[in-house]
Amino acid sequence: MSRKLKFIVILVVSFMLILSLSLIGCKQTQVSETTAVETASKETISEETTVAEETTATVETTSKLIPDAEDIIINGTVFPRSDDVGPEGDTATKPSDVSLGGKTIQEYIDMARAGKIEAPQEVVDKVKDKMTAAIVMHGLDQDWPQMQIKGISMLLEAFGVKVISVTGAEWDATKQIENIETVMQLKPDVVLSIPVDQTVEGPAYRDLVKSGIKLVLLDMIPGDLTHKNGDYISLVACSSRGNGTAAADIMAKYFVDMGLNQAKVGVMRLNFLHQVTEERALGFENRCKEYYPWIDTSTKVDFDFAEGAYGPAEGTLTSKPDLNGFFAVWEFPALQIADAARAAGIDPAKFVITTSDLSEGAALEIASDQFIKGLGAQDPFAQGIAEGVLAIKGYLNEECPPFVAIPGYAVTKDNVLEAYKLILQKEPPDELKKFFK
Repeated sequence: MSRKLKFIVILVVSFMLILSLSLIGCKQTQVSETTAVETASKETISEETTVAEETTATVETTSKLIPDAEDIIINGTVFPRSDDVGPEGDTATKPSDVSLGGKTIQEYIDMARAGKIEAPQEVVDKVKDKMTAAIVMHGLDQDWPQMQIKGISMLLEAFGVKVISVTGAEWDATKQIENIETVMQLKPDVVLSIPVDQTVEGPAYRDLVKSGIKLVLLDMIPGDLTHKNGDYISLVACSSRGNGTAAADIMAKYFVDMGLNQAKVGVMRLNFLHQVTEERALGFENRCKEYYPWIDTSTKVDFDFAEGAYGPAEGTLTSKPDLNGFFAVWEFPALQIADAARAAGIDPAKFVITTSDLSEGAALEIASDQFIKGLGAQDPFAQGIAEGVLAIKGYLNEECPPFVAIPGYAVTKDNVLEAYKLILQKEPPDELKKFFK
């Protein structure tokens, strides 16, 4: 073979060798890339699984954070809490800790629910046909004042105490001042009252006390009256913080059932200081802060009583479409928030409103699986019984605590029919019952 031919053969063999090595390299690269993709895919699946597991674990954790769920949400009763305080900062006294004639306020409430109050004769002998009372309400056109009046009247009637006047002011402070002046002329021994405006009506209530008439207050203290100075017998309210707490527990339960482990809600308040509703908001926010930190309550919304809550709710839902719900300090603004949410096309299955106070409108929302999912209800009938007991104790110059808190009632769809009978003292309407057939 010539030298030239040998050179050509060497070139061909070298080329074939290089080509072969290149093909092997490409194959190895493809295998390496495939392995890398498969590895990355496996890592991604692993990460997604871990995230899913962590999310599930978080939801399970939040569900366990609902304390006393069976007592508060399922059984309904919201006991006065140790952090319930009155307008003067007084710790709440339970109705089971106050007695008249050997029976506690709670026993009188239980008797009233059963339909008949057995008044101790030794007390009846001291007050029957001797003591008189008057009821001065802020309004008469809602369930709350009517249930209060029913409870007060039932208790006083059982002891033979005559109620000589019942007035409502149509939510007008000026008219209520006139009612107070008129009642003073009747000279009852005790007046049971709640002011429309605590500040404006302060002087009128001060004149009432100066006239020698004793006073039992419902929910709020007018003006500068104080218990320590003997200006009023006692103040009776529902467990406001307890009701706010119940509203938080109910909301948390629904969020957990929806699979949320992060939620953002609005808190709707009055645009002026109102001690009772502020206590409810405190109960709600403190419960979330302590047990449900995954519920963001930083969105605060105020509303004016006269103008209503629809406008502020509509604006908030527009500017903050990421909200998962709302807490309102009572059912009046809560129902308007629900209307605003409906108008905005929000799915009620994905939005939770909780509040305080039970009305027919709120009950229908709850029963029909609409926006209001539950609430912590006041028990105004029981409050009225307590107020009547304290009025008699005050008339007899017996020692009375400054602040008595009545247990509220946690209401959800599970117990709304029962709650309706208990709180509103009447049979639920057919419109409500139809959701349970």
